[in-house]
Amino acid sequence: MLAYSISEGGSDWRKIITISTETKELVEDTIVDVKFSGVSWSYNDGFYYSSYDKPEGSELSGKTDQHKLYFHKLGTSQEKDELIFGGTPDQKNRYIRGYVSDDDRFLIIDAAKRTSGNKLFIKDLKDSF
Repeated sequence: MLAYSISEGGSDWRKIITISTETKELVEDTIVDVKFSGVSWSYNDGFYYSSYDKPEGSELSGKTDQHKLYFHKLGTSQEKDELIFGGTPDQKNRYIRGYVSDDDRFLIIDAAKRTSGNKLFIKDLKDSF
């Protein structure tokens, strides 16, 4: 499995496209409205990505100040993506990144209110959320 993001027209808002590396065909619907995110796989079940709520009005002038980390399970619609971190006032951060350790055991979450300084959270994926 491979997931990559594209930007249309130079926007910071991106789409994540998932393809099979064996067949080189699209696997499912594209994940949309993603901003300042990487993609981190958890086994081949799905992946973590980050985004903001889509601003109302202009994408260029809308405020985006509460980044959120989601998990997308393959074979499900984006509307069913699980909010992992960033959904509460005490988890409010300008930037949140999540990535899975090489052994698929831990989810590492890096959260920052500015471009400098950060908080680090580690979740054992063998424990239920």
